Amino acid sequence: MAKLSTKKKLFLALLLLLLLLSFAAVGYFMLTHSYQKVEYFTLALQAYQDGDLEKAKALAAKEIIQDPNNEQAIVTLAGWLDREGSFLDAGMLWLRAANLNALQTQYVHNARASLFFSRNFEQHYLTCSSNTKVPLLQTEKLQHAYSAFSLAKINEADNILQSITDEAVLESPLGQLLAVFLPLREPRDQDDEEQRIRAFLPTLTDQFVRYECLLLLHFYALQKQDGDAVAEKLLLEAVALNPRHGLPVLGNYYYRRNRFAEAADIYQKALPLRPNDVTVRAWAAESLLLSQQYTALQQLIKEFKPEGREKLLCAYYLEALQAYLERDGSKLSQALLRTNRRFRSPMAAVLSLGANIYTGNHREVVRIANELAVDTRLKEFRARGDQLLLPYLSQLMQEERSADAAELARVMQQNRRPELLFLRLDIQDKFQLGTLQRHEITAALESFPDDLQLLYYSCRLFLRMGDYKQALQEARRLQTLQPDSLEAGMLVIAALDAVLDFAAAEAEFMKYRRKYPQDMTLLNNYWNFCSNLKRLDCLQRLWQDIEQQGYPEQQEYIPVIKAELAFLSNAFPQVVELLQSFRSGNPEVLYHAAYTLARSGSHAPAIALYKQIPAQFSRYELVQLNLSELLAEEGEGEAALQVARQAWLKNPDSLLTRECYGLRLHETGAAEQALDILNPLLLEQRSNTRVAEAWRQSMYRHLQALFAEGDFQHCYEQAQRLRLYFPDDARGEDFLHRSKSEIDKAQEQTNAGAAQPAEKKP
Repeated sequence: MAKLSTKKKLFLALLLLLLLLSFAAVGYFMLTHSYQKVEYFTLALQAYQDGDLEKAKALAAKEIIQDPNNEQAIVTLAGWLDREGSFLDAGMLWLRAANLNALQTQYVHNARASLFFSRNFEQHYLTCSSNTKVPLLQTEKLQHAYSAFSLAKINEADNILQSITDEAVLESPLGQLLAVFLPLREPRDQDDEEQRIRAFLPTLTDQFVRYECLLLLHFYALQKQDGDAVAEKLLLEAVALNPRHGLPVLGNYYYRRNRFAEAADIYQKALPLRPNDVTVRAWAAESLLLSQQYTALQQLIKEFKPEGREKLLCAYYLEALQAYLERDGSKLSQALLRTNRRFRSPMAAVLSLGANIYTGNHREVVRIANELAVDTRLKEFRARGDQLLLPYLSQLMQEERSADAAELARVMQQNRRPELLFLRLDIQDKFQLGTLQRHEITAALESFPDDLQLLYYSCRLFLRMGDYKQALQEARRLQTLQPDSLEAGMLVIAALDAVLDFAAAEAEFMKYRRKYPQDMTLLNNYWNFCSNLKRLDCLQRLWQDIEQQGYPEQQEYIPVIKAELAFLSNAFPQVVELLQSFRSGNPEVLYHAAYTLARSGSHAPAIALYKQIPAQFSRYELVQLNLSELLAEEGEGEAALQVARQAWLKNPDSLLTRECYGLRLHETGAAEQALDILNPLLLEQRSNTRVAEAWRQSMYRHLQALFAEGDFQHCYEQAQRLRLYFPDDARGEDFLHRSKSEIDKAQEQTNAGAAQPAEKKP
């Protein structure tokens, strides 16, 4: 065997040295780690013997973190926590010890006792119900029954109570308390329950049961009128017995009554007893904010050290409260998002409202606003919500989001005296949607009988409903409140026109014309009034008034009014003479001029004037319809069709635009499209003779095309439709019979083809 070279020997020596160092390091780590573990627990025991319980608990907790399976440390710490009254933490540790050592059934019994005395009835109930390997003792059954009763599992509680055979247990203070309620009696007699509890309270020495009795009596007191003082006294007595649980309950009592300064003081007293209870810490912070103790709030936030997930969520919530205080919407939104909705108090709802307003989540804003509005006990928080909602409502109105503003206003209006702003928004939105009802506007006016905006919508609603007399009455009320308002005057005139009192309407026009002779809208409305009634005397006076007043912007009205007078006098050549070279930049004047020319038979100049009217004109739809008709009469079918189509696309629900577009389609030979457009008019029986005839002629063309294509089934069905509207139509009947004949022939051929193979002999 060859000798190893010097280099190989050196390499092996180094490798051996590294292995020895590794073993040494591992051994040192195991030795020091084991020593440190033993040292933590030893130091914990030493600290306990020295009377420093807080240090002992902290060291024992470190020991458990490093060695989760150290049964002795877990059991020791659980015992310490039990003795100081931290029953919930103790109970969870006893359960952990029981999982490590199933043979020690005493751990399970200790866990049940600790969880019961912690008043975490849900966890106690689950522990008693789940661990069936360790039977319940008689006293534990009684506690199990009480937990079930506290969780409103009444029947189960009664069944557990019935299974207890030890009379001494049943006669115990807790047994006597349960006997007040079980077995359940229907109907419950709360007065009797209260008297029975009060009867054995003076001699009751069991602190846990006495505390439970005081809580129950405090609930009974709250249900009585003026029972708050008695309830508070009972809670103060309960706090003396069990400050760890009682202080948060007393704090909640003050919090719900908007006594936030007292609530903050009580919650802060509870914090040293419940250092890990993030809910109590959040309540304390909220109460400090609500009682304007901002310095104390900042101190509470500063001193808080988040360790673990729950405390981290609480830190984010405290950050959200800070952002709310600073009115920092961005910071508030981000912090609240990180809390993962862990906190659900009324103040948390206000914070969420602010965050959603900042992010523009309108649906969530409305939902939260509704939550604050429906609960009448949340007045303080509703007021804080209003501080956020009113600017948001103003923003919605500035952005012309009237529907969203009205929706929010309706929510904010709940459970409070009617407020004018909310009512106005609600009425306006419903009027625009066409859902406003008579009783709603009547109720609004009962609250605010002289509000001009409500009266305005009331008048317009009754005009829309056809109740013209009521509309006139409302308009007169509005006019009385605003005698110089032109808008109120126009509503009066509209109502007078609707009740056919034209003389009174003209008198109102003249009154306002004298007050506002330069108002162009008033001038246009009066002109339309005179034209619609074909009143020669009225038009004559209007022309003379304009001429006498001499306002330059109104002088172009004169030739058009003269042309209308000429038309009404059948002087058609004079109409053409006055208007054939007419020019204007006023849409109202152009419209009257074009309409007068068209009625006089001068289509070309009328078309030219109609084309000059801008789309912003209030009656532009009528301009398009009239223009389309004139173009069609002048043989410009495609141009007429395009104008009609544009009008229909802009307002497809209008019967007039549908009729015009359908007629143009028919005239250009687009039979199938014409039928599609005109069909609704016939179905709703809103067609005139012209439309019906156009539909029939288009149907003829459509039937002819179907028959020529050999689509006899479809032709037959369409011919039946024609018969439905025109039963005696000869051409329709002809198509009906011819298409039926062709269908029958085809069926006979099909039947004959199918029969041939069967007739062949084998």
